[in-house]
Amino acid sequence: MDICQLIVSYAGNLEKIDENLGKSVVSSCLEELNPFYTRFEKEFSQHTVSLLTSDLLDCCLWVEYHITYINSFSSLKENLQCHKESCSAQVEKLEKEVDGLTQRLRQTLMDHFKSELKPYMDGMMTKKWLKTDEDFKEVISRVENYSGLCKSMRAPSAQIFVNDVHYYVAKEYVSQLMKKKYSCKKPKNEDAAIKLKEQWNELRKLFVQMGSSLKWLYPLGNYLSDIIGTEIEKNIKDLLHPLVSNYPDISKKQLSAVLSFRDNGFSLEKHNVINHFTVLKRDAGNTNHEHSFFTDIE
Repeated sequence: MDICQLIVSYAGNLEKIDENLGKSVVSSCLEELNPFYTRFEKEFSQHTVSLLTSDLLDCCLWVEYHITYINSFSSLKENLQCHKESCSAQVEKLEKEVDGLTQRLRQTLMDHFKSELKPYMDGMMTKKWLKTDEDFKEVISRVENYSGLCKSMRAPSAQIFVNDVHYYVAKEYVSQLMKKKYSCKKPKNEDAAIKLKEQWNELRKLFVQMGSSLKWLYPLGNYLSDIIGTEIEKNIKDLLHPLVSNYPDISKKQLSAVLSFRDNGFSLEKHNVINHFTVLKRDAGNTNHEHSFFTDIE
């Protein structure tokens, strides 16, 4: 706000003397903003890193600082519009710089969120996970914490950040199925399916409240839990079509991992399920799909 007010003040006072002089000063001010962004980003990073401690209040303050500057630079970008007619090239260049800076600030927030969540996500889909909700509750707690802190973030950054959090949590949760850390076997596969569906729906409710626009992610957990919990193995074939239709980038290896989580023993029916999946994938062809998900899971 100080920057915007100074530029307007300089321009207004000097235009009274000479219109071109006012425009020249605005142009000079805009030129100075380019190195300012670089200096700010470096100084900001150095001065806030000390807040990343085990102290929760310090970490919350670190998050709030990032949100404050995301909002501040978004406001600066909006206020620069009044100079677009007289300095169009410079304003366009500055808009790109601001977009890059706010994107990096959001990414820094996202990276910190990922580091907080990872230890608890690693505890998913294990024998311990089947017996206790301890790790999942920690995941929910951290998502809710960031949700509360980020309510003050302005659009469009707020929507981008919420979607990024939703996508990451969904991807990490599902990816735990692919790591073959645990195999349920009967009757525990039914218990695992119930737990997966309950947790997925709890996450869905949370992200609906947060305003995520990634509605296409919501059915996935139910598709996977149905496959894991189906009592008769041959019936899994009937559940594959909606999964492949809505998430065509799922691979044979990834489906096999889901089936192994359900029961890692070899059976003819499991072999038939994989063959049916291969046919569905072949029939679907290489048609472009609006979204990708499984391709991002290692």
